[in-house]
Amino acid sequence: MKVKFTRKASIFSFPSLNIVNGMPVPQVDRKRLLKQIDLAEQYQKVINSDRCSNKSDCITDCTTFGLSDPKCPEHQSKCTQAHTSDCPNCINISRTLDVIGEMIKKISNEEFKRESKYDFDNSSEHIIEWSRHNIRSARGNEAKNQTIAQMGDDEAFCTFDWGQKILPQEFREKQSIYFGKKGMPVLVGSFV
Repeated sequence: MKVKFTRKASIFSFPSLNIVNGMPVPQVDRKRLLKQIDLAEQYQKVINSDRCSNKSDCITDCTTFGLSDPKCPEHQSKCTQAHTSDCPNCINISRTLDVIGEMIKKISNEEFKRESKYDFDNSSEHIIEWSRHNIRSARGNEAKNQTIAQMGDDEAFCTFDWGQKILPQEFREKQSIYFGKKGMPVLVGSFV
């Protein structure tokens, strides 16, 4: 099955792309970095949450290890996996962030360097949080599937989610008009 990816606004790509596009680096290095960013984004969006499990040999994809807090005994779990394999996609994310960080240190224009470092630090934190979200999501899905598998024929599993629907007044609204607008709260329930 071939999957087509389209570029949409996301917390991973655009700040990183703007930083890389604005750097005084050779075109070959820029293209390589942009390709690495694109691969990392595709991995985070599509593949990572499917690879995460409590039986993963890769330390970055192991939910038991990733969700265990060594400082808090109530949130510690002993991981029995050997963690002998490395995930090339996770390594790509780390290396790409390291390379961009090193390139930012070499920028001579102080104002651009300061802006780039701020954007990069912000983007890096979002990328790490995205990985953490994928681990939590994988653990939640695994627990939900185990619960559903143990249910009887006369039981139902209900999920509730809250959202807010903003009803636009105009086709294109300015941010000053949009800000602080009241919406219609929505509580959605689904049964399995």
